[in-house]
Amino acid sequence: MRVREQRPEDWPAVRELIDRAFAPAANAGLLAEWVHENSAALSLVAEPEQNGPLVGQALFGVLPLHTPDGARDVLCLAPLSVAPEFRGQGLARKLVTHGLAALQSRPEPFVVLEGDPAMYARFGFRPASEFGLERPSELIPEPAFQAVALPAHRPGLTGRVEYPQYFFDIGAVGP
Repeated sequence: MRVREQRPEDWPAVRELIDRAFAPAANAGLLAEWVHENSAALSLVAEPEQNGPLVGQALFGVLPLHTPDGARDVLCLAPLSVAPEFRGQGLARKLVTHGLAALQSRPEPFVVLEGDPAMYARFGFRPASEFGLERPSELIPEPAFQAVALPAHRPGLTGRVEYPQYFFDIGAVGP
């Protein structure tokens, strides 16, 4: 498998992949479309070496963190998609590892996400509350809202992450 940055012409295939990966729920595709159009910082795709169809994608978008000293940007991994027939082969791990490595020089202090703590702990994600970060919504179970610090992180940075209203409107918040 080869991981590379998404190219503009990849978007239709990425959207199809996300819809297949999260079927029958449609909100992951709608969420990805909003992030893609409004706040994308990095999007990675995975494809077979033979330049076959896209089989994985990780999208990192920008969200505001409201701190006592004002607003600051953080990154959010949403969604992470793997084609059903390629699950269990380490592709999600490869996408997240590549993504976190590519984000090391960015100015944002954290990557946050909603997800299974057992899955994301292996990448260094911890409950966001351990960093003093508040969930964007009570709909998100406390352990599911997670963060990993990037090199730009400085101790004492705390605040509440804010989701755009659109995330709520499409039902993409919480379980």
